[in-house]
Amino acid sequence: MTGSLLTVTAGALTGAACKGLGDVLLRRLLRKRGRAYTEGRGEKLLLFALMAAFGGAIAFLVPFSPEMIFYYLVLTVCEAVSVMDAHTRLIPNDLVLALMGLALLFGLPGCFGLPGWFHWRPMGALAGMLGCMLIFALPAAFSGKIGAGDVKLAAAMGFCMGLSGSLLAVVLMGICVLVFALAQNKVPMLQLLTASIPMGPFLALSMLTVLLGGRLPTVAALLEELPL
Repeated sequence: MTGSLLTVTAGALTGAACKGLGDVLLRRLLRKRGRAYTEGRGEKLLLFALMAAFGGAIAFLVPFSPEMIFYYLVLTVCEAVSVMDAHTRLIPNDLVLALMGLALLFGLPGCFGLPGWFHWRPMGALAGMLGCMLIFALPAAFSGKIGAGDVKLAAAMGFCMGLSGSLLAVVLMGICVLVFALAQNKVPMLQLLTASIPMGPFLALSMLTVLLGGRLPTVAALLEELPL
């Protein structure tokens, strides 16, 4: 019990440290675009709490291995995506490519049977990338309420998670967006489908939740039964 508590505490501190790393990344990206990095106190505290919670969950669910490092790096990129999109409605290509690069870097060794690396299937990655791109590109083409950055981020998510995991994340994202929009009390139900809402934070949150959920035996067994 004590060991588990120490592990979760260390993971929570690591997750909080990833918030600091994400802030450095954000400042660099915004500086390239001539913008300043601003974050309210309440937002900062909320993000630190979320990063610590995800960090503790990673430490609890993932043994110390290269895969654990992968999860913390993805957590950092997802935090940067969320803040960037919420504040500027932009999702830089740098962050999209970072997610895909992390999947390749930490997934390819596992494809050759090396233990302790991220479980990644190349064919599933391609199917997930194309599937998520279509799911987001079609509404973007007809409504204009989904930006190109959202489409590219969804494609990167599919590349990281494969088709089955990313589709589950898309469903979860839809539920989160619906709850958020209704909770805002500013978006009438009939206008919900045409409302302009930043998708980056919800995609990032859903991606992290499904990735970590895949570490649970029941969810892992379900995803393993699916071909992609």
